[in-house]
Amino acid sequence: MNISNIYHRPDPVETLPRVPFSSLRFGNKFQYRPNGPISQIYMVSDDHIMVKRWDDWLVAVKPGSMGWDKMVIKL
Repeated sequence: MNISNIYHRPDPVETLPRVPFSSLRFGNKFQYRPNGPISQIYMVSDDHIMVKRWDDWLVAVKPGSMGWDKMVIKL
């Protein structure tokens, strides 16, 4: 049996409030994870939300797609 005196600190508990992605409005900034890249809502229409990602790419997220139901950290 190997015994070590190295303390492995557990990851801190995330306490940041999260909101549904679909509730974001024009100009809101958000992150998917703490200390992650920051994205911004670029346009909101009836059939999709356009996101300006941290790398300046524009991505359309439609209802029913994978990102629509995610919980994000609103900044």
